Amino acid sequence: MQIHVARGDQELGIFSPDEVRNGLASGKFQSTDYGWAEGRTEWTPLSAFPGITPTMPAAPQGVAPGAMPSQPRAAAAPPWGTAVMPAAGQIPPSGLAIASLVCGILSLTFMPIFSALPAVICGHMARSQIKKAPGTVGGSGMALAGLITGYAGMFLAVLGIVAILASIALPAFTVARTKAQQTISLSNGRQVGIGCRAYAKDHGGEFPKALDELVPKYLPDAKLLTCPISGPSVPIGYEYYGGKDSDPGSNILLVSKAAVRGRERVVIHVDGSGEVARAMPELPPHTR
Repeated sequence: MQIHVARGDQELGIFSPDEVRNGLASGKFQSTDYGWAEGRTEWTPLSAFPGITPTMPAAPQGVAPGAMPSQPRAAAAPPWGTAVMPAAGQIPPSGLAIASLVCGILSLTFMPIFSALPAVICGHMARSQIKKAPGTVGGSGMALAGLITGYAGMFLAVLGIVAILASIALPAFTVARTKAQQTISLSNGRQVGIGCRAYAKDHGGEFPKALDELVPKYLPDAKLLTCPISGPSVPIGYEYYGGKDSDPGSNILLVSKAAVRGRERVVIHVDGSGEVARAMPELPPHTR
């Protein structure tokens, strides 16, 4: 075992136990000097260092042996050097670790966006600081807690941002989908109207009694009878009012069975024109 010996803030050297004993006996070392050896956690006065039993010097002339002081003088402050290892519980916590924990807690409450990132940054810096100076800076547990809460806060912040973006995008998506349904419904309805007029040319000006009579001669695909507003589960998605090709062009020929937002319906007139009506249109006289 080699013992580091220090006096005040100056290290005197490294000595064997025998050299330390002889130094205490000769006066080279003082009982209030401090010693440290590998495996120990703190500096200890030589008077109390394990395994060192100093040989007491002879009493000065005229002084009785019993009058020699039995206790060492008050210990001076231990020299803090590279070999110092403070006792457990006395290591000061890292300020970065404290900041990480505080920001992490805030990130889980009312400040997730502004506190989560500082919590994570301070946590990583604190753990790096503690690893570089073991025994002199503490707070590893606080830094870890700050990292965990900080990452949790970042997750909550991301969820909040996604929710906000979704609340903005969803109405726009709904409007776009509605417009697409109306456009396709108008297109299908107009093709059905063309088929009805073609049918009337071959049947004395009369429109068919039912729309399925148009398929396949006057309407090549039965899917054109569907209406996206009414949905694919309804084979014929339009209310059909029939009539003749000589009827006024403004008369209603088709109306979508379903309404967008409960009020907007696709309307096809006898003349082939179409529109999106915000209320159920007035029906032609022969259908009332």
